Amino acid sequence: MAAACTGGEEEIDTTQVFTAVDYAFQGPDTVPAGWTELRIANIGRELHHAQLVSLPDGVSAAGLLATLGAAEPDPDLLASLTFAGGPSAAAPGTATSAYAKLEVGEYLLICAIPTPQGVPHYALGMFKALTVTANPEPAEPPESDLSVNIVDFGFELSGQVEAGTHTFRVTNSGPQNHEAFLVELSRAATVDDFLAAVAPGASADASPPGNPVGGVQAIGAGDEGYFTSTFVSNRRYVLLCFVEDTESGLPHFAQGMVREFTVQ
Repeated sequence: MAAACTGGEEEIDTTQVFTAVDYAFQGPDTVPAGWTELRIANIGRELHHAQLVSLPDGVSAAGLLATLGAAEPDPDLLASLTFAGGPSAAAPGTATSAYAKLEVGEYLLICAIPTPQGVPHYALGMFKALTVTANPEPAEPPESDLSVNIVDFGFELSGQVEAGTHTFRVTNSGPQNHEAFLVELSRAATVDDFLAAVAPGASADASPPGNPVGGVQAIGAGDEGYFTSTFVSNRRYVLLCFVEDTESGLPHFAQGMVREFTVQ
């Protein structure tokens, strides 16, 4: 963690950078508690995100990964996990970031995006254990000018998104885990075109007709996260949630968690 001086006073930089490759994370092993900007720089050839998972007492990173990879994962263990946000997917050669409130304890950073064959990246080694240590002066959250309220099943924007850079406060008001994944669509593309291109079994040679431009990975009911993105006038964007429904097993976007908007 670096320090910088602003206006004669020392300002602590709370940004933690992780490099994503196919298939691993490289970055710090320990970080201090408090609101932290987690940034991933993707130098791999596939999409990668960084889902932050808080481990309950007595659960190891190895134990969690064994459960995630099991044919029938332990439902009690999965229910005990806290999904704590993190940066949404970054395209190859790009970076994304999101702010998460880190509490003292053990975490796991994972990439759950599947390969074209449907294998989640964490099953190929794309995970990293992270220890959050006590911090006498934890950082506060960033200032936001827009908000996204997540419900089952939809996104509520606080206002019109105009061209320029905005910081969003993302709040999960639904009972399930949810994410806010932001994509800038290609000019002639539809949301369905994008989803078809990133679905398991899609051609590895086909590029999705849109670019990930930020967002917050899955957070639990009542939790919040922040992200900053820059928007271009007259372009179309869409918020999506890929988290699976606890009852049907369907991804939430299939149940209406799609919010398309055009920047003025």
